[in-house]
Amino acid sequence: MVNWNNTFHFDLQQLRLTNLLTGRECALTRNEGLLLQALVNGISVKQDLIDEVWTRHHAVVHDG
Repeated sequence: MVNWNNTFHFDLQQLRLTNLLTGRECALTRNEGLLLQALVNGISVKQDLIDEVWTRHHAVVHDG
């Protein structure tokens, strides 16, 4: 679980992002959750994000 500035709460296990100010929740897909987790962990280079989210899970990605 990750909190940002007491505004958002990200629960990777539940794949849910919650706005703590409004209480609004947003369900995320697996890839959305993995991408958000990678960004939170400081990965910001395009190829590193592709590797972390897709290639690591045996998906083939072509940059077009």
